[in-house]
Amino acid sequence: MDEFTYVIIGGGMAGQRACEGIRRVDTEGSIALVTQEPHRPYQRPPLSKGYLQGREGLDKVYLQEASYYAENRIELLQGVAATRIDPAAHTVSLADGRELRYKKLLLATGGRARRLPLPGADLRGVLVLRTIEDSDAISEAAAPGRRVVIVGGSFIGAEVAASLTQRGAEVSMVFPEERLLKRVASAEVGAMLHDMYTAHGVRIHTGVVPERFEGDGRVERVVLADGTVLPTDLVVMGVGIVLNTELAREAGLEMTDHGAVLVDRYLRTSDADIYAAGDIAAWPDRTFDKVLRVEHWDVARRHGLR
Repeated sequence: MDEFTYVIIGGGMAGQRACEGIRRVDTEGSIALVTQEPHRPYQRPPLSKGYLQGREGLDKVYLQEASYYAENRIELLQGVAATRIDPAAHTVSLADGRELRYKKLLLATGGRARRLPLPGADLRGVLVLRTIEDSDAISEAAAPGRRVVIVGGSFIGAEVAASLTQRGAEVSMVFPEERLLKRVASAEVGAMLHDMYTAHGVRIHTGVVPERFEGDGRVERVVLADGTVLPTDLVVMGVGIVLNTELAREAGLEMTDHGAVLVDRYLRTSDADIYAAGDIAAWPDRTFDKVLRVEHWDVARRHGLR
């Protein structure tokens, strides 16, 4: 069994910044970073913007050079999932059969893209955006002139719509709210964005949801709840994430009513040797006097550096 001072599960912003934060204060402690993706840690914002548009390469997506991990004596375990945590034994079991013993453990497992459980959602061409591979698949499918329906009117949907429009795709958006970015933008800003997007050719369908996707093996139409039929070559769902909290829950850590991992102001969970950061962590905010959880890259960055 391999033993480490620190084990970090998750190869996103919080996990990477945690490595950097640890090395600022502890140059000797051993670190293992476990990520089930085949990549070294990377950031997700470019996947819906510069990388998707083709303006930026993977060098703008990765958070550090490949040499960083050996230079800082961080064992990077890529392409392997953590399957179980034993808090009493201070061990993490991996899918390949290895076990890691830790003194301190950080859960920075983030989330996976949510898929709407609708008829036809398993057709080819019904995609989501969360990983590098997702962005590559959308980029390959959304050639100039292709018809794309984006389900969702929040950040991901708006960013993908803008990026694919710039690439020459014919984009339609569908979401149940009455305006773009309703949860984060005022009515005035929403109206401005609506005008901007439609001026660039985006067709926006507000106050309606998809009922099903149709096609012969591959998506060809999106049927909306109001009966509207949108012919399409591609669907991108941007309807949020499902938190990857299974490890935390099965380890017996305290959870919030909404399924996040409850932490204190120092990001400690109900187990004193296990911490959580990023999307999965909910913490008490003294300013607003309530428990908060925020899905944002800068929150993940700050959590990691703490």
